[in-house]
Amino acid sequence: FAELAVNLIEEATGKEITPSTQSFTATSDPMVLKAVAAGVTSGKGEGIFAPSDKITRQEICVMLNKVIEYVDQANDSTTLTDTSIQVDASRFNDVDQIADWAKPAVAKLTNNGLMSGKGDGVAPVANTTVEEAIILVLALTQLINHTKVGMAMRAVAKDFETSQLMGIKINNVISMTFV
Repeated sequence: FAELAVNLIEEATGKEITPSTQSFTATSDPMVLKAVAAGVTSGKGEGIFAPSDKITRQEICVMLNKVIEYVDQANDSTTLTDTSIQVDASRFNDVDQIADWAKPAVAKLTNNGLMSGKGDGVAPVANTTVEEAIILVLALTQLINHTKVGMAMRAVAKDFETSQLMGIKINNVISMTFV
């Protein structure tokens, strides 16, 4: 997953991430070290990364939220329209099983339609399948790179004057960024 996250960040920002100098006992993979440098992950603690461990649905929500925050900060943009940090208990019957450290990220991803439930719940401690991880990254890539608002936000952030000359309604984009 680290590689998917890093590829998304680098594509969305147009900038390469410098790998972290932090060392782990189980990996020296440059993509993992880039994900650490970007703040997407920090491993399990005490120099342990555990690259073979499965990622739970709540863990992937936290990591994807960190990807969004990194891209938004780098591009001076706002990707998520609903920034509520409350998980909708009327939609999911297992909100009480979501760890406190993961609730804000789970809320943001479910409230914005990037993460859906499993049955009647979020299934926060269930393992994320490879297919789910790929779909989540593709959905996020689509949102950031291929919506008109996302492209306009990136254009304005990169070059305000040129964006205006291209006919982008700067005031609308700025207003939408802060909604």
